[in-house]
Amino acid sequence: MKSTIIATVLSVLLFQPVVHALEIPPEPPCGASTKVHDVCSTAILNLHPTQFSAGMIEIQDRTEKIENMRQHKFTKFMKKHLVPVVIGPHRIFYMTDHHHLSLALYDAGLRTVNVQVTNDWSNLSTDQFWSQMESSHQVYLYEDGKGPLPASELPANVLQLHDDIYRSLAWAVQDQTGAFQKTSILFESFIWANFFRKHIPLSYVQSNFEGAVQQAAQLAQSPAAEGLPGYIGSETQRCTYFSPCHQG
Repeated sequence: MKSTIIATVLSVLLFQPVVHALEIPPEPPCGASTKVHDVCSTAILNLHPTQFSAGMIEIQDRTEKIENMRQHKFTKFMKKHLVPVVIGPHRIFYMTDHHHLSLALYDAGLRTVNVQVTNDWSNLSTDQFWSQMESSHQVYLYEDGKGPLPASELPANVLQLHDDIYRSLAWAVQDQTGAFQKTSILFESFIWANFFRKHIPLSYVQSNFEGAVQQAAQLAQSPAAEGLPGYIGSETQRCTYFSPCHQG
């Protein structure tokens, strides 16, 4: 009887899923001497967002993918995805990209992230700093298509980001359908989110997200979207604009 119980317990343990704790690739901690171009490690919640909202559907998807990574793959991934930061007054670190990744990492149980300093404007006054951030397009002071809002109202950390389902819609259209290309333009997904916001009712996006993705993909390739970052048009337009059409 005792041996049967032991065998049963061992059998259950053997078939339990492997739980692995991911680790951020080691880098020196950020500090008072950290300068432009340096790569260092800091707490995710030490990073101040430069936008008000994020797409929580995208974050959930990213979190699941991170949780399913093995350490070697995760290490390579994180070395290619350093969080760019600007050092502001009082040496506060402001993240200018990877808001979604940072929150996904936090949701996956990680508490630190590696960053790379792109600018050090800690010597500027608060007003000068935000003026510099705006002129260099490294802050997005709009929420739900409304703004600009005061920079002083930006969230203190990624846990305070608000959900914008249209931002998730823009991500899904690009990621799942490829209806527009990803570019290096900061906050480009919010530009697409605001475009979709004007054409697809919120009630429909909330009740039928997958249907909204297909509708948005068609919109993204229509002439109405021409001029938006990453616009590629329809198959016919791509053939016309970029290469000659080949007949049968």
